[in-house]
Amino acid sequence: MIVKINGTPIDTARVLRFAPRKKDGLGFRDNEVCSLDELKRIQKRITVHAECMERVWTVDRMGWRFLLLRDAYGNVFPQCFAPLSGELEYMQE
Repeated sequence: MIVKINGTPIDTARVLRFAPRKKDGLGFRDNEVCSLDELKRIQKRITVHAECMERVWTVDRMGWRFLLLRDAYGNVFPQCFAPLSGELEYMQE
C-alpha cells in the first residue's frame, strides 16, 4: 500500500522491515497503517476495554510507531503502525 507523508510517497511494505520481530513472526500487514492520533485512540480504547489483554505497548523504530498487545497466554497480536511525524495521506488507487 502506498501512502503519502508530507507529500512524499511511501511504500508501507518497505516500512515493515523495521517492524518488531518474533521467532514465529508477528504478521503486521502493510494496510494496517494509520495516523499517530488514530493509533493513540486505538491504544487508549484497548487499554480501557480489553481486560483479557495482559499488556498493550508501542515500539518506536526508524520514525514509525508499532502498536502491539499480548493476551494472558503470552500471544502477541500486532494492531497497527503509524509515522511518528508528518501528515499521513492515503493515495487514491
